[in-house]
Amino acid sequence: QIFMGDYLLQFDGTKVVSFYDLKNDRLNKNNLVGKGNEMEEVLLVKLKAFIQDYNRRLIDNDLVIKKNN
Repeated sequence: QIFMGDYLLQFDGTKVVSFYDLKNDRLNKNNLVGKGNEMEEVLLVKLKAFIQDYNRRLIDNDLVIKKNN
């Protein structure tokens, strides 16, 4: 899952499971998946990029921050 600003998106690795406007729906009762909110796509792209970067770092054994000398 990822949240940014007033929005929370939950992703199962294949599809968006839920998308909420936290500012107007604090109890997450109104799932906005597929309702045309442009932030859903923005968050999905960011989350997929994060997952891709994590997987690349895992494969390359590069998960730790290297100190500059």
